[in-house]
Amino acid sequence: MNSAALSFAASMFERNDTDNNTLSDIDAEICILGVTYKTPNDMHAITDDALSRFWFTYRNGFAPIGGPSGPTRDTGWGCMMRCGQMMFAEAYLRFFLPAGRYFRWRSKITDPIYWEILNMFIDKRHSSYSIHQIVQMGDSEGKSVGQWFGPNTIAQVLRRIASNEFEKQIHVHVAMDNTLILDEIRKLCQISSNIPNLIKKSNDTQTLWKPLVIIIPLRLGLNDVNVEYIDQIKLCFRLPQTLGFIGGKPNHAHYFIGYLESDELLYLDPHVTQPHIDAMNSFDDSSYHCDKVNRMKFSGLDPSLALAFACKTENEFDDLISKLRQYLPVRPMFEICETNPFDVLAQKMGDHEEMKLEDLPGEIWFLILSYVSPLEAFYAFKKIKNTRINSIMTEMYLIRQVGDNYSSILNLSLAHASLSMYNFAMSDIIPYYSHMIHELILSNRQTPGEINDFLQKYSLTHDFTYLSCLRLIEPSPIELNIIVNDIQNVKMIDIQSKYMHSYDVNTIQTILYSKPTIDYCCLSQFHQNFISKDSYSFIQSLKIDSCDYLCFLSILNHFCLLEKLSINTLSMPRNVILSSNNLIENPLLIKDLKLRAFSIRFDYLLVLFPFFENIQRFSLSLVCDEGFDYVNSDKWQMIISNYWPLLTKFQFYSELWYLTSVDLDELYPHLLSFKNDSFWIERQIGFVADFYQDKNDLHLIFYSNPYPDEKFSNQWGHSIDIVSTSKDNINSSLVIENTYEHVSRLLLTVYDNKQMRYELDKISRYFPNVDTLTVRFEQHASSALFRLYIEKIINLDHIKHLVLDGKCHTMATLYELILCLSNMNKLTITNNQRILVKQLIQGRNERLLLLLRQRLQYFNLLYDGVMSYDTVEAIRYNFPHLKTFSACLPHFEDFRDAIPAFMQHMKLLQYLHIGLECDNDKKNFTTQDMYDWFRRHNILHEIKLSIDTYTNSIHIWL
Repeated sequence: MNSAALSFAASMFERNDTDNNTLSDIDAEICILGVTYKTPNDMHAITDDALSRFWFTYRNGFAPIGGPSGPTRDTGWGCMMRCGQMMFAEAYLRFFLPAGRYFRWRSKITDPIYWEILNMFIDKRHSSYSIHQIVQMGDSEGKSVGQWFGPNTIAQVLRRIASNEFEKQIHVHVAMDNTLILDEIRKLCQISSNIPNLIKKSNDTQTLWKPLVIIIPLRLGLNDVNVEYIDQIKLCFRLPQTLGFIGGKPNHAHYFIGYLESDELLYLDPHVTQPHIDAMNSFDDSSYHCDKVNRMKFSGLDPSLALAFACKTENEFDDLISKLRQYLPVRPMFEICETNPFDVLAQKMGDHEEMKLEDLPGEIWFLILSYVSPLEAFYAFKKIKNTRINSIMTEMYLIRQVGDNYSSILNLSLAHASLSMYNFAMSDIIPYYSHMIHELILSNRQTPGEINDFLQKYSLTHDFTYLSCLRLIEPSPIELNIIVNDIQNVKMIDIQSKYMHSYDVNTIQTILYSKPTIDYCCLSQFHQNFISKDSYSFIQSLKIDSCDYLCFLSILNHFCLLEKLSINTLSMPRNVILSSNNLIENPLLIKDLKLRAFSIRFDYLLVLFPFFENIQRFSLSLVCDEGFDYVNSDKWQMIISNYWPLLTKFQFYSELWYLTSVDLDELYPHLLSFKNDSFWIERQIGFVADFYQDKNDLHLIFYSNPYPDEKFSNQWGHSIDIVSTSKDNINSSLVIENTYEHVSRLLLTVYDNKQMRYELDKISRYFPNVDTLTVRFEQHASSALFRLYIEKIINLDHIKHLVLDGKCHTMATLYELILCLSNMNKLTITNNQRILVKQLIQGRNERLLLLLRQRLQYFNLLYDGVMSYDTVEAIRYNFPHLKTFSACLPHFEDFRDAIPAFMQHMKLLQYLHIGLECDNDKKNFTTQDMYDWFRRHNILHEIKLSIDTYTNSIHIWL
């Protein structure tokens, strides 16, 4: 093979990272869909193989989907559909072309079966697997036109389409719950002998089998693929029946066709927009085959994916199952069962056969244990002495031992453990498994003194040999100092505390500079005095909840190995003068940068952007009064084009407040440019602009779409907690001239965002001892700014009772409030907030509902409007731990039905107060009537009634 041909072949395979070595430079084994090659000797064969795979990409100009006004292009949302097309086209080539897997494409090919298969996938309404058919079938899976599909959704859609295909029939089996059930597959694929062979032009002697595609949707980790599954993925690629898998990144799908032995994946990328071509008329199929195959590290793969296999005959299916059983490890990516284990269990229960706990199938055991933490599982089965259960627990949590090294997924969290569970962990878990634990979480927040008790019994160095990740919540300064001096091999440390300023600076500097094994550090706050100018840091990843701009500069200058930096709240200290001289003194290696900025001018970040020449992933979220420069397409294009050549991910979120009509006229061309400019379209980055009218004020929320990292935006994310830059400033901020120590009940009126910003600048008042807080909004306000505001003027840890007054509360502000009030257990709503209550009980914000469900014991709905019986029932369902409840019901019948239901199901209820709205209901009931209703509902325990006819309300004590 001459050098020119070798160079062309190697250039087909492009890396998706900074290492640009071509395959011709590598002496390695490469596997593509079950066929193994060796580089560089087999480069021509590798190129020919990859080029012969069908390549389906974004297209524009096809017939509208769903009607005349439907989309004519799928750019930005159709990538997973295109990957599904590529995978199924590969299956059809194998089933219906004589060469099968070894088919090789040539330009101007004349094989009619090849063109029939291609015609099934081109973008025409009546093509079997066209984008039109996939989108319309997706409606049955709850996906609307233009909505992105996940791996499981595309698998189900393709299965439905295949069941309606008559010309070239195949069977598609989607394995659910990570389980491949062989009996079900054989029943569906074996056909009776009087049906003619459905595989046309095939010389196979076995005809009683319908060609089979198996799709197995999997999730191989939480955020990243668990490393123990990488070898299993490679094994699947080596099997001759493999179709590879579809997956990639969130909202960014690829079709993976092979791997390099250097832990790299090979994939076809659908993210190229090509014009629609009717290949059947033009006989031009060159755009359906790819001259570029991409490479990426296994570590960059999203854990959600779908494996696929093709079995043309029953012999191929049996061979596939045999090899999977032979080579997959004890804990495989998916289970293989002859029959459905749940059917076996149901049959035994139906036959009244006694089934012992240890007799449950292994799949059910692993399913059960996947819902609980290791500590909960060991605690639940601590009294059961059974060899099989112990073996399952060991396989699930302790994995394996290789020589003297343990590979363990045992994570032990003592942060939320009850006292009995904590004692069990200290006496029964840690003494036996401490040498296998690789992640440990200790906390003083729920149980003060927990960390001190732990340190008196165990040493992190001697007892936790393979500990690699340590998380500490509210450790005392002395405890932190002991721990830092005790750890040796920890790679990641996370310290969360409201009082970072109280820690010994030398202790923090020891973490940052004197522990070479620690390369990942998380801190709740970062202060300027943490920097040691004459020391060298080994930290590669740094995550900070809160710091200011000057600290940000210091971090960039003094952490020379830093590759990943995330700051949850970046604030601007007062009286900072921007200077471009010597801002950054050393080259920056940062590849991943996340910033949530609060009122920082664009210039202060722009002057730093040229130094981030290695950046690959950039996320910025900000709230700003004057942020027009942030919403300027030309400036971002200049930054990305001139400074960030390696950028692969761009996420942007902004809130601009108090816009005028003149502001809107100025912003409109820039917003339009973001939407229509080819610069963004080529990168598959869309943008969304939402305007909110609040009386005479106009607000803009502008963000890139898709925006998968919702936790990082200000609107949906965590708190904004701006800290001072020195210990002196922090201490002084707690002593304010107007401190109201004797105020226990406070009515806080919020007029607008300007008022909150004014008070934040002045910090003119502080309430340290409020236990009942009433909040009233005169107009809608920024939830992020509101949380910052109340955290500055009120000691929120002291509040137990929250009262919502006024009509301008939203789910966002309520969530920020509840998130801050860790000790609140009573909620009162005194104005007409029916929409808010409806949104709450319908679970519009699951995190908010979960917080209230855990904390709420006293709930009062005392506004003038009335509640329906359904609302009362929803409250009973969502808040089962209520001790008291007060509400207004519109009709006597609602009261009669709802109250007994409340009393019957609310086991902790002690008091009910119900008001009736209709005056004519006053005379319709008596105390005796109430007792009769309760007896009819089998409520026989003692109660005390008081009927107040003046206020038309009833009081019930249990």
